[in-house]
Amino acid sequence: MQQEQERNIERLLFSISSLVELSESMLSPEDFMHNSKAILHQISGILLIPKSLILLVDDSDNSLFCYVSRGIECENLKITFNSKEMAALSKPNAPVRLDISETGNILPEKILKKIRSDFPEAQLWINLKFKEELLG
Repeated sequence: MQQEQERNIERLLFSISSLVELSESMLSPEDFMHNSKAILHQISGILLIPKSLILLVDDSDNSLFCYVSRGIECENLKITFNSKEMAALSKPNAPVRLDISETGNILPEKILKKIRSDFPEAQLWINLKFKEELLG
């Protein structure tokens, strides 16, 4: 059972990396925004992921808000960070496993605790960037 779960996570990491590459190839953030709902639903369906969401950056108050979700009610979800934490969130260029205690210090522990407390079932954190600008 554990081996199967590890294979599924590896397959998910590969698929998400492909998705990130696709998003980077789009011409503008608006292209990504327009397609993100369909992409999230297709990837979630193909990989049999019952719950997933895209959080977007709100620069006006250094927060992340739920833009689109599948299997999660998140209409009023908002996670606020200070500016230093927001900068740290944009650093990882690869998916971060949240479901294991050792993350290789890719994200600061304070941020990991905040994400884990708001999303206790979360397994992965993937940055969405456009030309090095953090979108979500």
